[in-house]
Amino acid sequence: MFLEYVIFISICSIFAGSPVKAEDTPGAVHLNMADPRPAHLRNVPGYNDFVRNMVINYCSDTSHDLSMKYLYPKANLQAAAWDHAYVERPMTEYWVDKALQVTY
Repeated sequence: MFLEYVIFISICSIFAGSPVKAEDTPGAVHLNMADPRPAHLRNVPGYNDFVRNMVINYCSDTSHDLSMKYLYPKANLQAAAWDHAYVERPMTEYWVDKALQVTY
């Protein structure tokens, strides 16, 4: 363990140049990150909303937890409750009643 530490310190102290970017290192793989979709399908209005709805519905229906779901911000529940102030009872009471329903 001590020998590995000594070797690491000695190797690190030899290099005195400026840092090199990963893409400038010899043997680096250069990926083509261009959009592979046809030109008429790029930048379609509403596509991000469509993908967001599909991800949320899939996670809701299948109980799978996709990491993409965490890219989107959570809904503002207070704003939703204020938007639906016209109902007989507050939205939170509806949510509690639905959560407490027992199915046989």
